[in-house]
Amino acid sequence: MACISTEPNGCRAIEFVMGDRRPRIRLGKITMKQANSILAKVEDLISAARGAGVVQDETSRWLTTIDAKLHKRLAKAGLVQTRERSTTTLKAFLDEYFAALSVKGGTATAYGHTRRCLIEFFGEGRALRTIAPTDAEKFRQWLKEPAKLLAAEVEQKNPEPTIGDKKRKRRSLSDSTIGRRVSLARQFFKRAGKWKLIGDNPFADVAAGSQINKARMFFITRDVAQKILDACPSAQWKVIFALSRFGGLRCPSEHMALKWSDITFSTNNPKKMGRMRVTSPKTEHHTGMGERIIPLFPELEKLLIDAQTEAEPGIEHVITKRDTTMNLRTNMLRIIRKAGLVPWPKLFHNLRSSRQTELSANHPIHVVCAWLGNSRQVAQDHYLQVTDSDFEKAGQIPAHSASITSNQEQSAVIKTVENTQENAVFVGNSDDSHGRDRIRTCEGRAIRFTV
Repeated sequence: MACISTEPNGCRAIEFVMGDRRPRIRLGKITMKQANSILAKVEDLISAARGAGVVQDETSRWLTTIDAKLHKRLAKAGLVQTRERSTTTLKAFLDEYFAALSVKGGTATAYGHTRRCLIEFFGEGRALRTIAPTDAEKFRQWLKEPAKLLAAEVEQKNPEPTIGDKKRKRRSLSDSTIGRRVSLARQFFKRAGKWKLIGDNPFADVAAGSQINKARMFFITRDVAQKILDACPSAQWKVIFALSRFGGLRCPSEHMALKWSDITFSTNNPKKMGRMRVTSPKTEHHTGMGERIIPLFPELEKLLIDAQTEAEPGIEHVITKRDTTMNLRTNMLRIIRKAGLVPWPKLFHNLRSSRQTELSANHPIHVVCAWLGNSRQVAQDHYLQVTDSDFEKAGQIPAHSASITSNQEQSAVIKTVENTQENAVFVGNSDDSHGRDRIRTCEGRAIRFTV
């Protein structure tokens, strides 16, 4: 990979090939033993520069001890950042990382929460290279501590928390949120490694934990949905609610992108169900996921017709409340309370989750996922719920329906077995007070019968 050369005057140098270049790092007049020690570190840097690995901790520590002249030569060869870059602080790195970030608004907000936590724990001026794996473990533990403090306060039934208690309550995080922030921190530091600002990723081996939180799932029944629709002050608000509950759209991105030209009402063709084209800004960066076609469900179509009747001529978008400063969630919470109901967690997400759960009971899962624009795994982990109606259906199944009760059916089975005894292979039997059950395999099938 690299070799040591010795000049006539006794000066040694390390030579290697990097693409179409042949960099040469002069070491001066040193012993061969010293040159070989440096060569091992340089080969580690070369491997990392070629993407074949990451800089080892021993090499990272060595870089902090060498003189400025050798460090400058390594930087000129493209193996390390300049000394100014290698002492980058956490804040400087995060500022640079977020400046180069190209994600949707909601994703950027989630990233921002992790950034805030990192700076709050480590401090703005913390040198990036000084953050070790033990520090990363302490960061994860720190994220969990507020939740423990809050749990202790609940046990003590403190009716009047102090201001400090309120701050801890705001910082209390669920296990899934902690896992998500640790995972994002690992992603941030992985980029720092690619930029050669650090050696090994300190968060590489920190357990993120599950990011699934079933405890915050809530099914909105049709009765509850109707009460909320009745409490909506206008056709616009009814459509905003219904697009999530009965259309399964993501709010607000897919709501705001919906245009009247995307909707084909069934009234235009009574023999064919209406359809709706949904543009999805969240998944448009995935091939073929920029938009999807969904049925214009009857519950949704009537509300859209009413909204179109009230809309002014020439209006392009279905949702006319397009002020970016308006908080749809806050207004929807008011409507829910007006209906005499208690708001549920993850307001719009659970509306979409309820629709996917409802549709999955009557349609194949791949069809429902195509309509809602997610994968089976995502649906299973974050959307599908077990509802009260599932238990009610289980109670309606007759206990004897799974067994053969007809004497004619039993005779038919025994006759089948007797006719195939010559080709049957004995598998096993068990005795009980009602007789002896035997299992025989007939043409590859296992059949149980009683004698």
